[in-house]
Amino acid sequence: MSLTDLHRYLSRVLLLCLAVALLAACAARPPITDETPEALFQQRLAMLEELRGWEAQGRIGLRTQDDNVALSLDWFEQGEDNWRLNLRGPLASGSLRLEGDGDGVTLRTSDGVRDSADAAQALLNRHTGYDFPVDILRDWLVGRPSRDHDAEVELDEIGRPESIRQAGWQVDYSAYRGMDLLDMPTRMDVSGPGLRVRIVISEWSLQYE
Repeated sequence: MSLTDLHRYLSRVLLLCLAVALLAACAARPPITDETPEALFQQRLAMLEELRGWEAQGRIGLRTQDDNVALSLDWFEQGEDNWRLNLRGPLASGSLRLEGDGDGVTLRTSDGVRDSADAAQALLNRHTGYDFPVDILRDWLVGRPSRDHDAEVELDEIGRPESIRQAGWQVDYSAYRGMDLLDMPTRMDVSGPGLRVRIVISEWSLQYE
């Protein structure tokens, strides 16, 4: 191989390496969009409204000044008013199930206790001692504030909530997972009066209209 041919060969190799590096850099970047985070967040809210139902499975940890408990979580939602939450673990009342519809909320425990109320928060507090806004958690879990309370929302560059401050509680999101057309939260920390909660979602299932 002549010196000229060698020079041409090395130039082609260098150009090929540069092209590969540029392609890798483009693949690692988030999608480029001219839309603002606020506009993307409104699109996210509209897409969440199109969900016919969803299910989230994972773990939830509840910590107070005197107590620390870890539970498995299985939340199933069908439509706007029908939902079911299963919590399994070392609760004082045993494992429990909360079921809600347009008429109120029912609690059942593994000890055979059955109770009803207008709001899930009251039932959970009555049977476990944890005063946690379960009714609002339905919205926080999917990455949006509740429409029933004023909220302050901080967004990332692609319109996903980084934090929500609502009804005296702070929700911080640290991880999302792409699910079809939506990014769903997989890790969040919730803190409020006398209670800190960590939720890690390992499985999401989404149902569209």
